[in-house]
Amino acid sequence: MEVGGFDEPARIIDEAIEQRRLLLSGWKGNPRVDRGKFEEALKPTMMTMSLTGEPTLYPMISDMIVEAEKRGMITFLVTNGTVPESLER
Repeated sequence: MEVGGFDEPARIIDEAIEQRRLLLSGWKGNPRVDRGKFEEALKPTMMTMSLTGEPTLYPMISDMIVEAEKRGMITFLVTNGTVPESLER
């Protein structure tokens, strides 16, 4: 990636899923954790774009939503309306 460039939507989603799995991995050995629920949690079904800053400033936000939906995820976009024209895309 060149300086000032942006990561591709597929890469962002792949990395987010991998980091989620790493965060959850510590629960795998806990005997009180239901194995089925643990396995289910490793496969996210929803994606929310809102946690840091304004997501519509990312120029490929529409592509990210399409990529997530191709993977069977439900998507949520929470915006403060900084870039209203981005919602037309």
